[in-house]
Amino acid sequence: MDNVNISIIMPLYNSEKYLEESLESVLRQTFTNYELICVNDGSTDGTLDILEKFLQKDSRLRIVSNSKRLGAAYSRNKGMGMANGEYLAFLDGDDIFDEMMLEKAYDTLENKAADIVMFDYKHVPTEQIHNKQRIIHGQEYKARYCKNTFTVSDCAPCEFAYWTSAPWNKLYRKTFIRENYLEFQDLSCNNDVYFVCMALLLSSGTIVLEDDRVMVYVREHSESGRISCDRDSGCAYKALMQMGQELVKRDKFKELSPYFYYRVFFSLKYALEKDRNIERARTFYNFIQEEGIHNLCALDKHHNGISDQYIRTGLERFAAESFESGWFHEESILKAFLYSKKDKVVDLYEKLKKAGKRIAIWGCGNNGKVLLEFCIQHKLEVEAVIDKSKDKQGSILQGYIVVSPEGAIDRVQAVIISACLIYDDVKNAVGERDIEVIDINQFLCFY
Repeated sequence: MDNVNISIIMPLYNSEKYLEESLESVLRQTFTNYELICVNDGSTDGTLDILEKFLQKDSRLRIVSNSKRLGAAYSRNKGMGMANGEYLAFLDGDDIFDEMMLEKAYDTLENKAADIVMFDYKHVPTEQIHNKQRIIHGQEYKARYCKNTFTVSDCAPCEFAYWTSAPWNKLYRKTFIRENYLEFQDLSCNNDVYFVCMALLLSSGTIVLEDDRVMVYVREHSESGRISCDRDSGCAYKALMQMGQELVKRDKFKELSPYFYYRVFFSLKYALEKDRNIERARTFYNFIQEEGIHNLCALDKHHNGISDQYIRTGLERFAAESFESGWFHEESILKAFLYSKKDKVVDLYEKLKKAGKRIAIWGCGNNGKVLLEFCIQHKLEVEAVIDKSKDKQGSILQGYIVVSPEGAIDRVQAVIISACLIYDDVKNAVGERDIEVIDINQFLCFY
């Protein structure tokens, strides 16, 4: 199929359970000038039968089959090699596109002459995958990411660590991918990390779609046979090493090393947390401790070392602390953002204090703990810690007794919330009171 604007690539292995839903989400697209390349990766179930049935309904579908199972990376690379479109999109055989995704992403890339456009996604359980959702972005976020193209160097290194390394929430200009010789890495998992991260690092023009709609719904699974349920943490290290070595080879490491090391730290953290085989995770941690961190840091030998204090301390903890301590569970992107944007946060507190406002932190989950710890370390006054959950009320958090909204709302003039999901609860509790409500995630430009 020639003269198409977009090639959508689907790697498929034993995908019959949800494949029809995924295919229907493509066929319902308001943008129609695309081809759908389905790479059947040696499936032994009814995947091929479903594809052939859909081919009878729509000639935009192209089917290619591997002689045996060769993996998602091989299949995506094969699909890219066959692609006729100007742009490349990716979809897995159990996920769902919003019907406006291709139209909105295509228009943005065309109008802004970008290499990559990113858009919102959500992980959802099967029973919610067809429920339409929105993510309301702050004005600062839109101004920074949605109005004009940017490069990774326009962003803080911690922001790069926050962007997902999944390929399916992005539309890519094919010439950009080919000119930079980018392919998916042959790994059992994390095979998309090199492709996506290198694309983001090398792009001369990335933009975020200015639309509040969630454009990709990623299905959460409990089936034990899925790769996502048996992720080998060692693959994360292999992906990071290939990325680092390639940056050195392309003479890009010096300018991009701060971004690389943020990705290193958080990729290793998440790999350890997602590996459900405790013995394998422990073995991987020991490898990281004894050899892996040294190898990754040795890539920096021609430069000035890792200058970011937060990341340097984190990497040193891999060498100094045991797997059993579980210290890496305490680290979070919010913590990285707080320390990277410390002056901005301190300035916020100082302005509220000068205005005579007493401040409460609302939410004592992981984010609340991180935020309160930051405030204590930087001597930022907190009047109260609030949580709606009766199970948490009365507990002690960093020396504060967690109180109910009713127990504190009338003695504060500002509430800083630690998690965006509780924003509506806070606004409802505040009601008509003259209380300033600040979402720390939006303030730090998470969204």
